[in-house]
Amino acid sequence: MATKDADFNEPLLRADMGFCEKASWPLKRVLFVAVVLSLLVSMVGAIVVHVALLSHPPVEYGAQLLPGLEARPLGPILKAYNPDPTYTIYQSNDTREKWMQLFPRGMGYIQIDKVKELGIVPDFIRNVNTDGSGRFCVAAFHQLHCLYLIFEEFSQALHGQIKHPSGHTIHCYDYLRQSIMCAADSNLEPFRSRFEGMKPGDGVDGIGSIHQCRNFEELYAWADRFRYKDDADAEQFEG
Repeated sequence: MATKDADFNEPLLRADMGFCEKASWPLKRVLFVAVVLSLLVSMVGAIVVHVALLSHPPVEYGAQLLPGLEARPLGPILKAYNPDPTYTIYQSNDTREKWMQLFPRGMGYIQIDKVKELGIVPDFIRNVNTDGSGRFCVAAFHQLHCLYLIFEEFSQALHGQIKHPSGHTIHCYDYLRQSIMCAADSNLEPFRSRFEGMKPGDGVDGIGSIHQCRNFEELYAWADRFRYKDDADAEQFEG
């Protein structure tokens, strides 16, 4: 027992040698296990971070997200395009109501000061010149407004009510062109047209093709939450 106590009490660092005594085999095993566990934890952590980055890819080119809106520029929602004729019946109150349901309260106009209360807004929005009202329009609803306006004027033209498009509609043609080019949807659509008078394979209608979409419902709710006001009409949309 005296020998064991002496061995136990002998310091690892001896003054006459100036270096550490060789550790015992049990201590080496403990150190080995600790190193292995540390490596395993590091590997698991790296895998978790990698999976998280794949699930939520970083926004490229320094793009900033709006406070409270997590719908990224390229969304994770897979959605097939399906025809809905209720949006295409000319001069119908039911059709108009269907279109109006696509707009939140305020028709997509938001008050930027309300958004700022939730967090920092992107620089390119904060530094832009406005009319001083703090009013902005969510682009998706501007685009829907333009499409509806073109639909309405086309219907009026078919019924002989107008002969020329308005300047507003001409603006919408170019605005929608740029919007489509900005989105640059890269989905591949097969040749299997269902258009009247065409055989399958004669063209592309895009129906049934899967697209990678953003969460429109989330954007709708966000625009409704920060709306500029309630009383607005898509036909009187200022854009």
